[in-house]
Amino acid sequence: MLGLATALNSSSLKKKSVLTNKFSAELDGTGDYIDVSTLSSDIDKAAGTISMWVKVQATSGNESFFNCSDGTSGDNKLVLMYNTSSAVIQANYKAGGSNQDATHSIAGDDLTGLGWLHVAMTYNVSTPLIQLFLNGTRVAQRTTSITQMSEDVAIDRVRLGSNANADNTYHHGHIDEFIYIGGKDLTESEMLLLYNSGKPDDIGDLPLAIYNAIKCWLRFGDGRIDGTADQTSVIFDEKNSTLGINVITNGDFNGNADSWFLQNAEHQPGSNNVILTKPSSGNSVIYQTGLSFQEGQILRYKFKFVSFTGSPNIRIDGFSGSNPLNTSTTFAASGGDVDIYIRTDRAGSGVFLYITGGSVGDTVVIDDVSVQIVQGNPGFCVADATVGNNNVP
Repeated sequence: MLGLATALNSSSLKKKSVLTNKFSAELDGTGDYIDVSTLSSDIDKAAGTISMWVKVQATSGNESFFNCSDGTSGDNKLVLMYNTSSAVIQANYKAGGSNQDATHSIAGDDLTGLGWLHVAMTYNVSTPLIQLFLNGTRVAQRTTSITQMSEDVAIDRVRLGSNANADNTYHHGHIDEFIYIGGKDLTESEMLLLYNSGKPDDIGDLPLAIYNAIKCWLRFGDGRIDGTADQTSVIFDEKNSTLGINVITNGDFNGNADSWFLQNAEHQPGSNNVILTKPSSGNSVIYQTGLSFQEGQILRYKFKFVSFTGSPNIRIDGFSGSNPLNTSTTFAASGGDVDIYIRTDRAGSGVFLYITGGSVGDTVVIDDVSVQIVQGNPGFCVADATVGNNNVP
């Protein structure tokens, strides 16, 4: 029976604390996944631990829980999944096309019948050892020699709930409390700390050797930065739940707009803001250059709608040279503050805001513009994946 491991009482190893866990991610098995490719550079090719809570609703196709790859190549991967045809949960390390894995047999109906379970894997190429854990208990291990991924392999895709190198093998169910630990493969007794007698716990309670090695902790609705909770466009990494500095110069337009390029827009010195006016042709735009964004970053845009006339839409975006970053978001002008997150699809050097839609002469007055890079290794939802579902372990 899968359940509590009785060999060691985890309560004797650490102090207990109460972690409020209200939400999880929900995926429908038909294209949904969580993209955590921000974690790519922190994936340790020699040793690590992958831990997460999952609930499997159906196993009509292979269920991928964690998957990372070098682009669309399937030669170098880390995989934690349920193989439907073989009826096994498997922890897999693949280098240069050579597989080593640890597997545990369980029928699909039995897997779905378990409800929420803690599933984890560890790998260490020098020991060598691959371990597979269910509910704190090691259920399989592999000690055969493991070929390490070459240093020139560039892991650049990390997904939860989907195959990484191809759009298939989707998870149908829920995911919660994902943790990646780099450079350290947990022992059986250490894994009990993550399992925590069947309830997710605060990583701050873990021994420092484990806590310091954690590279990502996603909570899928319970994460929060500066008053903002996890959402479709950003799932905060609670190991590093901070924002970078505001990269915008003179976003409050205090005294002038010299740091900005204005097109069909005007600085209003008396009120220290900028008014954009929809022209008869072209766009009303303000933008700022000389910035530095990398591909795959998530940016927080904030600004204030001071006032507007007519029914204009406002668009926010970033750019690289003359090319948009494909991160644009468009919404109707309204009163109050805007606080929104977008993801960069390529490296960029600037940001802009402009009026789209509406009628000639429509205006928008904005103030207090800021752009910050979300720190750590945040994720975001793809397709119809959602966070904030109240089905939890």
